[in-house]
Amino acid sequence: NMIRLFLFVAMIFFSNPAKADIPIIELSEGDGVKMGRVAFQWDSGKRWFAEGEWQVAGYWESAIGFWQGKSAKGDPQIYELAFTPVLRLEKKSYSGWSPYAEGGVGVHLITGNRVTDTRNLSSNYHFGSHIGVGLRFGRQSEFDIGYRLQHLSNAGLKQPNEGINFNILHLRYSY
Repeated sequence: NMIRLFLFVAMIFFSNPAKADIPIIELSEGDGVKMGRVAFQWDSGKRWFAEGEWQVAGYWESAIGFWQGKSAKGDPQIYELAFTPVLRLEKKSYSGWSPYAEGGVGVHLITGNRVTDTRNLSSNYHFGSHIGVGLRFGRQSEFDIGYRLQHLSNAGLKQPNEGINFNILHLRYSY
């Protein structure tokens, strides 16, 4: 049963959110589908190319989401679990305004595969890739607003492989 598997994986992903950063709210509309997510980020502790003012940092992100499609048939409401390792180019010091760019590739489990009358995702297992930009600001960079372009598809594991694109706005407040 897909719902039981979904709940089991959600318990694993979110079993210790206290060690995660503050939740991130993500909102999107793309390809006729509205989407909302709550995501948690964990700093991987890894830094690369940190000799100058900028560095590449890694973090892990897990998310749970809800999609609302427009469909006379199929699964107009889909739930999603995702896990994505992300690399972020960022300033080393978080003071004032700190822009960043990021990208990640991860796995997504969704509870349905037809979210609109014309879009058949054909599988419950997908890969998601995103690129994004954002800005951290505030006295201790406690605010974060960003944009991501995300593509999800099953990478040809099952046909048809129509995929779906999302334009995502995300918001975070850390304290």
